[in-house]
Amino acid sequence: MKKTLLFVLMLTVIVQIFVPVYTIWEKYDVLRNGAKPLITHDQQRRLMKLMEAIVESSEKNEVICFE
Repeated sequence: MKKTLLFVLMLTVIVQIFVPVYTIWEKYDVLRNGAKPLITHDQQRRLMKLMEAIVESSEKNEVICFE
């Protein structure tokens, strides 16, 4: 039950951040024409820190600050 809840929470966070899904043309524009990506590297790193904090919080059963 606890792992299922953790998975749902992580999935919800990922969906909220990555909802603006790239189309093939947007990827092409970023790679070939230097357009700004919809999701920056800083945003990806922040998401990874958040997901790690969620897992750590679940394992320790306490509140974990991720920033």
